[in-house]
Amino acid sequence: MTVTCSLCDAPQEVADRELVRPLVQAVCAQCAATLVIVRLSPGAGVSTARPHSPRGPSAPTLPQKLLGLGAATLLGLFNFAVIVGLAYFSLQQLKNTYDPYEVDEYVFSSWILKSKGWTDLHLAAARGQAEHVAALLNQGHSVEARNDNKRTPLYEAAKRGRFEVVQLLVERGANLEARGKQGYTPLLTAVGRGHIAVVQLLLAKGANINARCDCGSTALHEAVRSGHAEVAMLLLEHGADVNARASGKTALQLAEEQEQEEIADLLRQRGGKILHAARDHLQRGYEFYTQGQLDQALAEYDAALAVDPNNAETLYYRGVALIKKGAHEDALAALEHSIQLDPTRLEAYLNVDWILAKRGEWDRIIAHWSRLIELQPDNARAYYERGGSYFHKGDRPSAVRDAETACRLGHQEACKAYAQYNSRGA
Repeated sequence: MTVTCSLCDAPQEVADRELVRPLVQAVCAQCAATLVIVRLSPGAGVSTARPHSPRGPSAPTLPQKLLGLGAATLLGLFNFAVIVGLAYFSLQQLKNTYDPYEVDEYVFSSWILKSKGWTDLHLAAARGQAEHVAALLNQGHSVEARNDNKRTPLYEAAKRGRFEVVQLLVERGANLEARGKQGYTPLLTAVGRGHIAVVQLLLAKGANINARCDCGSTALHEAVRSGHAEVAMLLLEHGADVNARASGKTALQLAEEQEQEEIADLLRQRGGKILHAARDHLQRGYEFYTQGQLDQALAEYDAALAVDPNNAETLYYRGVALIKKGAHEDALAALEHSIQLDPTRLEAYLNVDWILAKRGEWDRIIAHWSRLIELQPDNARAYYERGGSYFHKGDRPSAVRDAETACRLGHQEACKAYAQYNSRGA
């Protein structure tokens, strides 16, 4: 039987005996293509198909081309989005962590810092460009401008030991106690870096030598921690509290732990103490308190204060025990003394607030919270609590203002209070 090749139209002879099967495979003698011969039905003839050809596959159709182009476009867009996303993430990480000590004048560096709230005055101050700083101030730039870390130009200059710039900014009225995000003042950051000339200048201008950062450290603790013996000596000569506590440790205890022998000897000569006995009494007092044995707890707290009378932590726990015992007047005295020694302990303010609120002494409560807000202007809880006191006092506008500020700083309960205060006035 003769069949026609579907590729080259050449006739191809197939033996009749082969056509007994419904499916026959043959090779075209003309083009060497493999033919598949299908017998449709008895007497109905045959059909040929081409499963394979040495000439290669046929050209894609237009729909196939469009489908391939669409898939390639989508894949390209996906890859582009991934690259852009990674670049954006990397840039954000760089912005969040980029805090150089030496602020160069490269465009990229300045661009990153300006995106973090640095003004031209911040940059000039950090670089020590006194003439440029003076020119910017004369143009009206704010000496108290804050970057995203809440730092002023004075802070950035003090951190890097830019003496002339620090002197200029102080003369132009810069706030010596302006705090950064973690509560560090210009003095604290200069001490930590060992810039003794800047430290001496700030002390001469009246900087608070016993100011604490949010972590509780004083300038003396920072000097010890950084190993700056000359700075520690300067602080002691200006009256730094040698036995101030930070995380329960005096500067001497910190020096011994870090094996700073020169500084440790200096601190001992100036009356520095370890006060282990006071710590032991405090620990035992707290254990008695948790067991409900208030009298024993108070006896231990009193013993601790006999060794270390200016321990803010012991005074705080003594005040809490006295509240539990119902001796509110004595508790108030202990808690307020604790706040004087450590004005950043939020729990002490909350307990003072509770005692005074029972008496309706709203002005006194407001004064306490205002003090904490002055030290920590981003403390949402302090604004929220002060706003509540204003509300109870009957000063709704001040209550609304504080609640709005606390809400903006992320305090969820303050957002509810803001809505409540507004609805009450409607």
